[in-house]
Amino acid sequence: MDKALAAAERQIADINKIASARGLDYLSAKLKEVAIMRVENPDIGIEELGRMMDPPLSKSGVNNRLRRISEIAKGL
Repeated sequence: MDKALAAAERQIADINKIASARGLDYLSAKLKEVAIMRVENPDIGIEELGRMMDPPLSKSGVNNRLRRISEIAKGL
């Protein structure tokens, strides 16, 4: 559980970095959707986050999008 919370905190920090540097509109629509869902739901796992998406995403799909967000944040 601690590992998941630490990962969520890192993801939110990356999202906030992008939001302050470029705004969330800098992200593609798919990445922006995941970013908003993560910020609004910091305490849930990526599998549940995927089920909340429309259409639902697999755990792998959510993870891939969050990884891309992290890469973008590192590039700023």
